[in-house]
Amino acid sequence: MSNKTYQTETKILKGKNVLEQLCDECLSLGDKVLIVFSENMIKQSGLYARVVSLLNICGIEHITYECEGKSYSDTEINNAVELGKKENVQLVLAIGDEELMCFSKIVAHKFHNDAKAEKPESAHLPIINITSLLNLGNHNNQNIQDIALNYHHVKPATSFVDFDY
Repeated sequence: MSNKTYQTETKILKGKNVLEQLCDECLSLGDKVLIVFSENMIKQSGLYARVVSLLNICGIEHITYECEGKSYSDTEINNAVELGKKENVQLVLAIGDEELMCFSKIVAHKFHNDAKAEKPESAHLPIINITSLLNLGNHNNQNIQDIALNYHHVKPATSFVDFDY
């Protein structure tokens, strides 16, 4: 299977070693990243270490918010937003499954919830998603998915699916 790059509202990079393009994608959006994830398997697989290593190599500052569980409660969302604001991050980088991607949309949007933008859909931090192909289990957190429907206008700038992870 060959690598593919798609450009829609979200740039999709799919294939082997596509994470090698992470620095270019991040630097086009900012140089301080809030990394969010929730699964210990992300660390065990080496995916988290690879992402951090790439960010370090290209001089992108990063701060990590590891969710305590898979519930993605309002407390979790608010804690991630507060950390991002305290650290003056410029984008959100989410590593995980579909539910974590929903979490990242909410965090990115709430980061500027006080902003009175003419176009509310533009009042959010840019998002980069790294979808894990690991078997993370079926959380089926209907609450986060229902909430995320309110954030359907929040689109990631880039999504990675690297077949090596």
